[in-house]
Amino acid sequence: MRVDIVRPAVLFVLFAVSAAAAAPPVVTEVRPVPGAPDLFGPGIGVTNLDAGDLVAGSSRWDHDGDGIYFNETYVAFLASPATPTRVFAIPEDLYYGSVIDTVSEIADNGICVGTNLWRREFRNKPFVWTPNAGLHFLPCSTRGSAACMGSAAAVSADGRISVGYVSPQAQGASPRAARWSIVDGRRLRLTLRELETADAWSNAWDVSVDGGTAVGESGADEASIVAARWVGLKRQPMEAVGTASSALFVADDASGSIGWADLGGVRVLVRWDASGAATIAAPPGGGSVESVRAVNRAATAAVGAYSIGGNWAPFVWTVGGGFVTIPENGRETDYDRSEAFDVSDDGSTVVGYLGAQVISNGEPPQRAFLWNTSVGFVLVNDLMAAHGETDPDYFFADAISGDASRIVVTGNVSASIHDTNSVIVSLAYP
Repeated sequence: MRVDIVRPAVLFVLFAVSAAAAAPPVVTEVRPVPGAPDLFGPGIGVTNLDAGDLVAGSSRWDHDGDGIYFNETYVAFLASPATPTRVFAIPEDLYYGSVIDTVSEIADNGICVGTNLWRREFRNKPFVWTPNAGLHFLPCSTRGSAACMGSAAAVSADGRISVGYVSPQAQGASPRAARWSIVDGRRLRLTLRELETADAWSNAWDVSVDGGTAVGESGADEASIVAARWVGLKRQPMEAVGTASSALFVADDASGSIGWADLGGVRVLVRWDASGAATIAAPPGGGSVESVRAVNRAATAAVGAYSIGGNWAPFVWTVGGGFVTIPENGRETDYDRSEAFDVSDDGSTVVGYLGAQVISNGEPPQRAFLWNTSVGFVLVNDLMAAHGETDPDYFFADAISGDASRIVVTGNVSASIHDTNSVIVSLAYP
């Protein structure tokens, strides 16, 4: 069932004033995100636009150069304008094991962490890839057991600390928040330590730039988790909110963190400061937070989607301005799965997409957007058309640089079957 999303009228007034007050940004350069000759249909997943426009993704891969691709396996890759695209090569026995490699985060020096899903064995293992040492599994057991699982969710700026979870490979086993030390010297050294908790269930989702502070969740079970923070390996107090909560992102300098809590029958946004005190932010109209996709470096702004009656709408929240609902091109009832994906450092500029659960005969068309406090809402297709591109068709705006000067968008047909269909777009704001 689709319903109209109720939004405060003042927000529409602000949008109208902003749109009239400033012209949209101008596209100054478009750079394709390349693939590699041995990839087939690569797609991007994560970016680090503030460290050399690094982009990572997954793709089918011709592992031996015979021109044949094993469709059940996807390997990860790292692309950047400065260097050729690097494939995270895996051995042949793993290649034919129906695996999927997914990158979670890219450090400033190109070190990547993520998860290798072994579909036939119904387990997943954490991995690290470095430009020097290639792909290696991170240890998932402090006891040296091979029958273990895990996932690496985030990495410090220098690639030396990663966090996530580990678990025994046993039915009903609970995850345990984990911290890995990664030393990429003459010989790659990997060390696992579990993060302190008295609970049976825990997980770490993010880590500060210096690797010193991790955030996540901990509880007796998945239904009773509470937001958690660790400094080093030691758990620190955080104010409990609602019946369940989780801290998903931490500020670069660990001065705050942002996540969610279930409170009064809905999911709300929560920001915890450095002392662990919580500030609760409820979506407008009695809505419930559906996703928190990204925060800015200071953890003072967040983007994602909230819903009313099952109809999702993209939002940006800031400490000073609260919730702002991003308009959906006048089709709020048609677009019921729209989300904001990323936000600039100052919280003023957001990228995302307009989406729907049901698309019939191309309606409603999925569209990438940019929103700015001064400009208002702009379709990426309109920006690209003004740049001279014929019939642009961009359906995702995946990421934005901290200064809002570059965005990554996905759409159109790739240059070849070996390349991605994503581009890095440079913008100038009048």
